[in-house]
Amino acid sequence: MQDEPLGGVDPVQASDSLYRRLARGDIKADGKVDTSAFPRSQSDLSLYLERLTSAYEVSHSGERGKRGVGIFSAKIPIGFGIKVVRKQVEGIAGHAHHEFDREISRPERQHIADNTEVVPSYDPRTMTDYDDPRPQDLIDKYGLTNRQVE
Repeated sequence: MQDEPLGGVDPVQASDSLYRRLARGDIKADGKVDTSAFPRSQSDLSLYLERLTSAYEVSHSGERGKRGVGIFSAKIPIGFGIKVVRKQVEGIAGHAHHEFDREISRPERQHIADNTEVVPSYDPRTMTDYDDPRPQDLIDKYGLTNRQVE
């Protein structure tokens, strides 16, 4: 049985991609993603459905300031029997916010981390912010000030 759309959004499919915000410690020296980016608890694991947002919006969302962004295929958690469920929150990319439906094991975390690619949006290791051609769109869309987008 297929899940019903929530708020007009089709359920996450194996063909979808998911973004994950990355802190400085979540990216190893070799540029790969550490398992620390994927905590066990589903309530601590914010994911963003790629078809509803952009890496730039994800990197600038959240209360903790700008973060790096990783992307991985939804087929990985789905293959483990993990559902990716929508849980809308406030903020720039809140409409695209999702979580896993259960805690994830260490092997699951490792496999997801191993298959997560860092997206050039914001590098928390060097505090480098890559230019996005659309910052004015964000300002207009969300009523932000220039300071909130910088």
